[in-house]
Amino acid sequence: MSKPKLRRCNRCGRRARSMAAAEEWNVTVSLGVITEVICPDCQTPLENLEAAINEATMDYGVLGGRLIGRPKAGGV
Repeated sequence: MSKPKLRRCNRCGRRARSMAAAEEWNVTVSLGVITEVICPDCQTPLENLEAAINEATMDYGVLGGRLIGRPKAGGV
């Protein structure tokens, strides 16, 4: 089984060194398709805030080859 290819930041061209490092990166998704990959150095404070809120409130998965997000069970 081959390793997944690490993508480059769409803003600066930097490549994630490992899958663990890539966990700090953000993506922009449109209709379930990743349209932009953003490294930590290129993320704005607003993008960081949005990612933190999404991580706290959404569960992500893949359905039919598209990324989907669902509200986390239990609520606040």
